[in-house]
Parts: sequence; structure tokens; C-alpha cells
Amino acid sequence: MTLAARAYIALVIAVGAAALGHGFLLWNPQDLPRFLCYLALAALASGLKVRLPGVTGTMSVLFLFLLAGIVELGLPETLIIGATGSLIQSFWHAKVRPRAVQVVFGVANVAFAITAAHFAYHSPLLLGSFFQAPIRLALATSVFFVTNTFPVAAVITLTEGKPLRQVWSHCFFWSFPYYLVGAAIVGMVSFANRMPDWPAGLLILPVMYVIYRSYHQYLDQLQAIELAKRKAEAANHAKSELVAHISHELRTPMNTILGMTYLALHTPDEGERRKHLEIVQESSRFLVQLINRLLDISKIDSNKLELENTVFDLRRMVEGVLAAFHAEGGLRGLELTSEIAPEAPRMVTGDEGRLRQVLVNILGNAVKFTERGGIRTTIRVSEEDAVSVALQFSVSDTGIGIPPDRQAAIFEPYEQADASTSRRFGGSGLGLAICSRLVKLMGGSIWVESKPREGSTFHWTARLRKAQSPAAVAETHVAPEPSLKPSTPLTSAKGVKILVAEDNLVNQLLMQKLLQRRGHTVHAVSNGHEVLDALENEPFDLVLMDVQMPKLDGLQAAAAIRRRETESGRAVAIIALTANAQEGMREECLRAGMNGYLSKPVDPVELYNAIEQCVAVASFPEDERKAVLATFPH
Repeated sequence: MTLAARAYIALVIAVGAAALGHGFLLWNPQDLPRFLCYLALAALASGLKVRLPGVTGTMSVLFLFLLAGIVELGLPETLIIGATGSLIQSFWHAKVRPRAVQVVFGVANVAFAITAAHFAYHSPLLLGSFFQAPIRLALATSVFFVTNTFPVAAVITLTEGKPLRQVWSHCFFWSFPYYLVGAAIVGMVSFANRMPDWPAGLLILPVMYVIYRSYHQYLDQLQAIELAKRKAEAANHAKSELVAHISHELRTPMNTILGMTYLALHTPDEGERRKHLEIVQESSRFLVQLINRLLDISKIDSNKLELENTVFDLRRMVEGVLAAFHAEGGLRGLELTSEIAPEAPRMVTGDEGRLRQVLVNILGNAVKFTERGGIRTTIRVSEEDAVSVALQFSVSDTGIGIPPDRQAAIFEPYEQADASTSRRFGGSGLGLAICSRLVKLMGGSIWVESKPREGSTFHWTARLRKAQSPAAVAETHVAPEPSLKPSTPLTSAKGVKILVAEDNLVNQLLMQKLLQRRGHTVHAVSNGHEVLDALENEPFDLVLMDVQMPKLDGLQAAAAIRRRETESGRAVAIIALTANAQEGMREECLRAGMNGYLSKPVDPVELYNAIEQCVAVASFPEDERKAVLATFPH
């Protein structure tokens, strides 16, 4: 602290002490009960703070009673009230015990401000009619504000070297509205109540209660803001982790694809080249699986995922999934068993694909994290009524188990039971998060029971509707059980004339090579206008239509083709090819008149099977051909 600051503080303390001494010498209590009432209320108000709308800071309610004392009491009484309140304030809200010089300076500063405001209010120049009282109160309030805040600003200026005007305006001027509000309240109470009796101070109690409530509301707002801030910080942290995690998961297979492709290009040995390309293919499938899971999470969280309602054979679906894992489990020496309760209905209505997705994911984790022992899948009925049935699925393994403190977190995106798990076993940490959300969409819940090094049992429930009647079930087409691996092409049809609409030249080349490899004749165009021109000039058996193309997109081109066919009487099959795998795109393609839908990246076997489906009806009479093409895919 500089010498000038020390001298100034000493000066303020001396002036304040003189004011206090002068007040005590003049004290001649005439109405002691009234003074004690004000003193008690002021002591209570010293611990209360208030915040006005639009004002940046809070202020103690004590100033309200100091202004009331200047108007209603004498100078000595007001000085005692001010000194008492200042002492209470010094210790009430202080986070660190104040130094003695700070306490003395605060008391002396308040005493100096009270004295100056008292003489301003009782100035002989302003004494007169009753209507001059508001002017005197406004003057006293302004003097009190200046003399109470200016000395503190001066100390800050002397100790920190900041400009006095800047310190006073930035640190203290925001409190001026409090002084004005206090003056208005004191004026209303004083002028409306002319009783000189001591109960006059009690009229401020309702104001104190309002101030007390407003301050607590302010504290609640501060807590809400702090909570929102913490949530925002946590969200930013989670976002950073998400980006890092996705970057890692995407770069890992991409590194394999780029590296193995390089080796394949520079390896003369045919056998080695084939091994490299097989690794590239497997890494590409993993990359597609990860992207599909990211899309699933996005669609579920944005409430854009809708479940289908189709009749399916529950036992057949479960047995198909289990059969797909038997081979892998057998290679690892694991025993896979299952039990479906006899009372569980065979035919149910629900989203077979999403229910299978949950079962595949849970079983896949069980196989991945179990090195010895076995895995058991059970299905039982937990609830049932006349219309629906709630099934409980359970998958038990003898694997590594999950620590108790991680059993809830594993159902959150990008979370795994242990950080080392992803390095040892792989995985994106998305599977269980997707399962949790899908199960909720099915009206169920998911939970886990686990002990480290002993194994885990995952339980989940799903509510499905019962099939309406045996007749309805018999008429319902049950799709063949899809394999987890690419299926074998249906036939080996050759010589199909195919028009490929694709604006990307690399994808054009890829489709031409894939189709020519099967013996098909291929003609490629780059936009919808060229599709219409090509069909006008020569007939084609099939159109593979990219949806997003310049000038005229695939949806518009398909609609134009169907309009032309009403005049020509000839129908051509159209299969959509699109990288847009969002929910609803399939339905949009079918509404535009397309007969099939394949999302990129296209699995060659799926492409060949879609073509075979069209070839199967190519020899039908034209009317039957139109009718059949209008019915698939389902």
C-alpha cells in the first residue's frame, strides 16, 4: 500500500471518528423504544441483500434504515445504527476475516456519509413547506451516495493506480438506483405516516420481506445459471470426447484401407494381393457399420426413427440369430444354448428388424467378451393382456463382467466398461446406447446384472402386439431370415441391358465393372435429363438411378419415366442408388415410382440379387410385368 493511500485512509478514519464523537456528545435519547426498534431492524437488515432488475450487483438493505434514520431520527441515533450495521456487514458476508483497518475504515466511512447526508437534509436553506421534503430527501440521498462510495473508490485508485473516474463509475455507480429506490420507500412511509411514535419503523417490515424474497429469488437464479454453466461445460467436454472418439473410430479402418490398398498395388504375388484386398473389404464393412450406428443414434436422438409394425415369426427370428453365432462360438469353444418359454406367442406384430438388431448386439458382445464357458439366451413372458404381450429377453455369459460403478454408464454413447476394453476388444461404444434407445421405443427397458470376472446377464423387455388371428397370420408374408453375412446371388442371369444414372465418374466406373463382370450390358449417364433421352432412344431392362444428380435428380426423373409409360404402355424397373440413408428416403423413392432401393456403399451381392429380382419378371406379359414391378420391394 502506498504512502498516499495510508494517509488518505487515516484522514477518512479521523473524519469519521470526529463525526461519531460529535454524535455521541449530542445524544440525548427522547424516545428510546423507537430507537431500539430501528436499531434491531437495521441489524437484521444488515444481513439481507437485494438485487433490482437490470442492475448488475446486489446491495445490503441497511442503507434503507440509514435513510429512514436521517428522516425520522436524530443524527446520534442514526450514527449508532450505521456503526452497528457496518460492523455486522463486515463479518456477515465476508469469505475471509477482514483486517482491523478495513473494519475501522468501513465504520468511519459510513459515519462520515451519514453526517453529510444529515446536514444536507436538515439544511436551513431548504427548510420550509411540506412540499420541500421530497427535495431535501433527494439531496440527502445523493450526498449519502457520493460520500459513501467516493472514499472507497479513492482508496482503490491510490492502491491499484486505476483512474478514479473509471473506478467510481464501474465499481459503484450501479448502486445509485438502490439509493433512489430507498429514498422513495422512506419518503412514502414518512409522508404517509406522520406519527412520531416508535411503531413507525415497523411499516418498513413488509418492504423488508419483499426484499428478502427478491434476494433469495436472485440466489436461485444464480444457482440456475451456475447449473446451466456446468451443464454447458459438461456438454462441451462430451462434444470434444465425441469428436475425438469418432475421429479415432473412423481413422482406424481408413488407415487399414489405405495401407492395404497401397500394399495390394505394389505386391506382385497374386495370393498376397488377395489377402490384402480381403482385409480392405472387411475394414470397409466395419466402417459402414460404424456410420450406420452413428446414423441410428442421430435419428433416435432427433425423434426421427419410427418403428415398423409387421407380423413375424418370433421363434424363427431368434433361431436365425442364434444360428449365425453358433459357428463363431463353436470356434472359440463356447456353448450357446437357448430357451423360449412355451407360453411365448410364435407370431407377433412389431419391428422385427430392430428387435433382431438388439438381440444381435447383445449376443455379439457376449461372444466378444467371453473367452471360456457358455452363453445362454432365454425369452419369457413378463406381462400379457388380450392385445399385447411384454417379452423379457435375457442373455447370460461367463465373460469378464462389468464393475458396479460402470453398469449404468455403458448404456450411454461412446461409453465402455473400461477404457482398456476398446483397445483389447475393439468397438465404438455405440451398440448398447442404440439398444437402450430402441428398447425404450418398443415400450420396454434394459438393465444388466454383472460381477467382474464372473460374467454378465443383460435383460431387456419389449412390448409386442399379438397377431390378430390365425387367418391374418397365414395371409401375412414372412420375409426370409436375413443372414448376418452377404448372401449368395439368386441366379446367374446374364445379358440384362442396364442404364446406370450416376453423376460421379468413379462410381460410374465401379458400377460398370460390377455389372459387366456379371455379363450385363451397361450404358452410363450423368443426370436425369440424359436418363430420359437414353430411354427415348433405346429400350432398357433396368435403370439404376442415383437420387442426387445435377439438373434433374433421380426422384424427378423416375416420376417423369412413369408419366411417359402411361402413354407408351411399357414399364421399366427402376432401382434407387443413394448415399442418403436417412429415415423416409426409401418411402420417398417408392412414391416417386421406383421399384427398389439400395443405399451406398452398395454390397455387390445385394445389387446382383436386386437385378435378379427384376430379371425374374422380365419375361412376363406387359400387364403382369407392370403389376409385379409395382409390388416390390416390400
